[in-house]
Amino acid sequence: MNPTMNLELQRVTKAWGGMRVLDGIDMVVNGRTITGLIGPNGAGKSTLFGAISGLVPIDTGSIRFGDDDLDAMSAVQRARCGLLRTFQVPRPFANLSVRDNLRVAARDQAGESLVRAFFTPGVVRRREAEIAERADRTIELLALRRVADSAARQLSGGQLKLLELGRLLMTEPRMILLDEPFAGVNPVLADELAERIRMLHAGGIGFFIVEHNLNALSRLAGSLFAMDQGALIAHGTPDEVLSHPQVRAAYVGGE
Repeated sequence: MNPTMNLELQRVTKAWGGMRVLDGIDMVVNGRTITGLIGPNGAGKSTLFGAISGLVPIDTGSIRFGDDDLDAMSAVQRARCGLLRTFQVPRPFANLSVRDNLRVAARDQAGESLVRAFFTPGVVRRREAEIAERADRTIELLALRRVADSAARQLSGGQLKLLELGRLLMTEPRMILLDEPFAGVNPVLADELAERIRMLHAGGIGFFIVEHNLNALSRLAGSLFAMDQGALIAHGTPDEVLSHPQVRAAYVGGE
């Protein structure tokens, strides 16, 4: 079980041009939970995820993950702290197999060092064997055995989402930010994906999930944050948040 790694944002702001898309965001995402983030289109959810993951520089405020101050860290450095994210459209190596996509995602690839490969080939072989074993375990965990040797370009939308999740697992994450995991996924694979998220959460990984499918997210998450026009408008259990007057007003004409 990973130690608890809470994600904490204090007074985070971001403006594009003259429009403030993040308006003083204060939140604590418990690293032991599955937490959801909802809001209508244009609420600022994608910008918030970009700010957390290091792809969008914030104007003011601070972001911490566990004991780490993320403000001066790049996206790569944040990933090395165990904070990783997916994207709504998965981006695997299309011509590589599922198995090879998982292997190349692993951290600390010993063979990447020419000196190490030349002078300590035994170390390289052992690390490669460890990575291969981890990839095989991930394939089993995500029920991808049937397509393990298929090229990523041959996978369905749901299988691609599972593969992207698997690539993150190869880096030993502490918290995963999931961006629209159920978008474009058929109901059967959506249920399978949700079950895998529950299993990984039970193993100690925290999840923070942006999702438009409110029914699916409500069944999965223990708590929700709701945004509208760049600000947080509600936080609590799914029932509390979905019945909140401001949330209901934000979704008038929507879900």
